Amino acid sequence: MSLRLGDVAPNFSAATTEGTIDFHQWLGNSWGVLFSHPADFTPVCTTELGAVARTQDEFEKRNVKVIAVSVDSLEAHRDWVKDINETQAVRMNFPVIADETRQVAAAYDMIHPNAGDKTTVRSVFVIGPDKKVKLTLTYPDETGRNFLEILRAIDALQLTANYKVATPADWQPGNDCIISPAVSDADAEKLFPRGVRKVRPYLRFTPQPPTNPNKALWEKGDFTRIAAGMRESGEALVRTFGITKGLKVLDLGCGDGTTAIPAARLGADVLGVDIARNLVEAGNKRAREQGLRNCRFQEGDATSLRELEDQSFDLVVSIFGAMFAPKPFDAVKEMVRVTRPGGRIIMGNWIPGDPTLVAQLLKISSAYTPPPPAGFVSPMTWGIENKVIERFAAAGVPKENIAFARETLTLNWPRLPAEVVADFRDYYGPTMNAFAAAEENGRAADLQRELGELFTRHNQSPSKDATSIRATFQRVTVTVNGEPRKTRLQPKLPPHAQLMEMATAHWTSRIVYVAAKLGLADHLAGGPKSAEELARLTGTHAPSLYRLMRTLAHLGLLSEDAGPRFTLTPLGEALKKNATGSAYATVLTLASDWCANSFGKLLYSVQTGKSGFEKLMGMPVFDWFGQNPETASLFSETMVGFHGAEPAAVAAAYDFSGFKTIVDVGGATGNLLTTVLGRAPGARGILYDLPHVVREAPALIQSRGLADRVTIEAGSFFEGVPAGADAYLLSHIIHDWSEAQCLTILGHCRRAMNPGGRLLLIEMVLPPGNAPHPGKVLDMMMLVGPGGQERTEQEYGALLGRAGFRLARVVPAESAVSVIEAMPAMSDPGTERLFPNGVGEVKPYPRFTSQPDLPAEVAKTNGRAATSSPNLSSILHTTFGFWHSKVLLTATASGDFFKDPPPKADIITMGMILHDWNLEKKMHLIRATYDALPPGGALVAIESLIDDARRENTQGLLMSLNMLIEFGDAFDYSGADFRKWCGEAGFKRFEVNHLAGSPSAAVAYK
Repeated sequence: MSLRLGDVAPNFSAATTEGTIDFHQWLGNSWGVLFSHPADFTPVCTTELGAVARTQDEFEKRNVKVIAVSVDSLEAHRDWVKDINETQAVRMNFPVIADETRQVAAAYDMIHPNAGDKTTVRSVFVIGPDKKVKLTLTYPDETGRNFLEILRAIDALQLTANYKVATPADWQPGNDCIISPAVSDADAEKLFPRGVRKVRPYLRFTPQPPTNPNKALWEKGDFTRIAAGMRESGEALVRTFGITKGLKVLDLGCGDGTTAIPAARLGADVLGVDIARNLVEAGNKRAREQGLRNCRFQEGDATSLRELEDQSFDLVVSIFGAMFAPKPFDAVKEMVRVTRPGGRIIMGNWIPGDPTLVAQLLKISSAYTPPPPAGFVSPMTWGIENKVIERFAAAGVPKENIAFARETLTLNWPRLPAEVVADFRDYYGPTMNAFAAAEENGRAADLQRELGELFTRHNQSPSKDATSIRATFQRVTVTVNGEPRKTRLQPKLPPHAQLMEMATAHWTSRIVYVAAKLGLADHLAGGPKSAEELARLTGTHAPSLYRLMRTLAHLGLLSEDAGPRFTLTPLGEALKKNATGSAYATVLTLASDWCANSFGKLLYSVQTGKSGFEKLMGMPVFDWFGQNPETASLFSETMVGFHGAEPAAVAAAYDFSGFKTIVDVGGATGNLLTTVLGRAPGARGILYDLPHVVREAPALIQSRGLADRVTIEAGSFFEGVPAGADAYLLSHIIHDWSEAQCLTILGHCRRAMNPGGRLLLIEMVLPPGNAPHPGKVLDMMMLVGPGGQERTEQEYGALLGRAGFRLARVVPAESAVSVIEAMPAMSDPGTERLFPNGVGEVKPYPRFTSQPDLPAEVAKTNGRAATSSPNLSSILHTTFGFWHSKVLLTATASGDFFKDPPPKADIITMGMILHDWNLEKKMHLIRATYDALPPGGALVAIESLIDDARRENTQGLLMSLNMLIEFGDAFDYSGADFRKWCGEAGFKRFEVNHLAGSPSAAVAYK
């Protein structure tokens, strides 16, 4: 009996690619999507599972778990998952049920008489938290499912489950909803305060009710105590906004008025909006107490602002407010929509990985926090520039209208750090959740201690009874539908003064360098000291040292008391040699004579395009490092410090768990490789770099307990790289070299990797246009130093294409870098004659083409267009076009292929050769070919295979008879024979491409 809507979804226990599950227990309190497939290795379903993997975060936002089912075995599923990962450029992140006994298929009526007695039809079941079926869909084999439509349907189901509404035809999230007929007009006015539009007595509409999962989270705590420490900084910040009398300001996520009330005091007409009712009430109370009639607060959701009376603001402000909205694209769209043309949006966003307070607060609390509420999006993503650009671009704002700058707030509380921690516990959402979880697990004291240490460590207050903490944030300024901003910030200094600051920046560099060289931070680690004391320790002139330290205090590295004695600040702490996140080696390298003098050759580099360092030193920079091993070691340490948070961010952003072997090309000390292996327990690593570079790697690898999983190989990536790996990781390598050198490095990786392998470049990806980015300054260092360059995504795509790769995707990490994923570029021209628009992808399934153009005469007759047989050489040229930069045949050579080994080549073809010989000689040719090919190389045998099912191909059978008559023990063969023989020789992957007419190209990959 078939399942109906409202029925309880049958429970079952089954093996999946992520372990055995009890279905109802696995669902828990989540919604679920169960969708079936006729079989593994089917082309349409391959694309579907890839699509779901790509949109998994959208399902997670809706508290939806996704699971697929097929009647094939678990072993087949795992092989299929590898193919899905490879062909769809994803990492499978949801389970697939192995339903060999068809218990699930039978329970859910997935085996339909019209589909056969074993094949599951392509069904979709949406199941609610009550375990009841909410929606069913069934698709034919040839029609790919639209999972965006399924997400839209889930949005409607979840909305209507919580409110007495229905969704009209073609409804999209954010559109008006239909009020249930069971609701009276009087009740409708109460239930839907955003308005009721009555078209007919039975047809009434209301704006979509807000559904923000963070509402309850923020209404739990009391904002006012913690906000008291932010008010002074809030007022200082608002003074930089350019507030004028009568300016219309919208403050999103306003709290109780930290920035809204100061803006009103400056004469602006301010509306504060916050999702938490208690914060809105507190804000209105403060405004009344201060007699501010030009400032009011109301409850609202940043992702839907249609209830606002005024929707044309001069300035929209969101300082750590709208960044907590669960749907960032919706929040940005609304901010842009309610800003008048020429108006501005100013946001303040916490920065991931930043050493100041709030980023560290989130980092610590995340170790205790349970899974976030359904739909909760990490606010830390708002501190990543490319994500901000992406969100505003979706709302129609060009990149050149977005400016970024880092600023610092100082937060002051007349309370001890431990008391401030208690305030955060009562208010701050993620921390509050962390305490709830920690209390359940008996770890609340640990969390209290860690946070207490954090606040104490960052406290700069000279008073023992107060807390003063500096917090850095990302300031984003957006101009909406107006002229692009010409400067990064509203200038605080006149233009000539700003230019003077830029011109004297190298003074600051040398001041900090001298402080590091003298080891001042380490000398001050034990407590305050005077200049005289430090002069004795450092062998310097005391009066001059005092002047240096006074300047360092001006720069924020030291603090001077009335003694006068000097104390390290949190900024100065980072200059200690062995401190966590130390900048010691970085400063000694980047502000050194050799580096500074190289940058002095910038004019030469701009004029000639050549390396300024090479002009200065007479040799390339990495050759010079080879002759100066101590400087090379310091440089390696510098790179660890310079890219501090990157390894963890990269390991978190990209799923490495599907790889068996990862080669870190140019991996230096192994910092990145060991971090990645920590997130991929099933993988082993090969660290590959020059001998003098990897000499310090064993200590780090041993300290991280990975000596048994990491092999160190010394060598130059200009000569080759270790072969046979699934992933080749190059972190900040490609940006160091010229294009010709890059192509050499990438070429070695291309030839060395396993079939289906991945190339992973860790680099800064420059935003095009005027958008600021730290990589644009670093690009100048690349020019004067090694002679390389930073690139945009388009430029990386072009470079990879020239090296025989296809750029699959760019995965941003919560740092300045991204993971640029590429795969070997391949094509499948066996279908070239049918699909002249082009064929793509790397498996015999699925193969893609742009939608075919239907000729008029074919459209009229439903007939088949005639095709001509292409030239065999052109077919081969197209088939293996991805090797265009390699040598197919180095020359025309003569020889006896049973006596002489075949020449080394990337592809070796045999046109109607193998069928001429007996099995012994066939195997000799196949083994000789295997020995001559590099990893990833291919043997291509052009034959009329006898198992070809095409009607027009009787040639294979006729040729087989001819072999018997003419050659005696020679014989033709099938595709299965070819696979078996090549497998015995060591080949790992096989495919058969049918050519025009009778021949096929049987391909074996080494």
